[in-house]
Amino acid sequence: MNNNNYYSTFAHGVGEQVLDDLISTYHNKLAFDASNQYQTAFNLGQQDVINYILARMKEAEQKQ
Repeated sequence: MNNNNYYSTFAHGVGEQVLDDLISTYHNKLAFDASNQYQTAFNLGQQDVINYILARMKEAEQKQ
């Protein structure tokens, strides 16, 4: 992946904050009981949402 694709989106101000928030959200898993059937599904869903947001941002930048 070419990181330059994201430069104009994440290089300044609000873009930097969005990226920091996405990284924090991605790495902060909510605590569940180890035997909880929802833990894996929730964590995978969380990753899917973040990947979706990043993909839409990449598409928007490519249209510019």
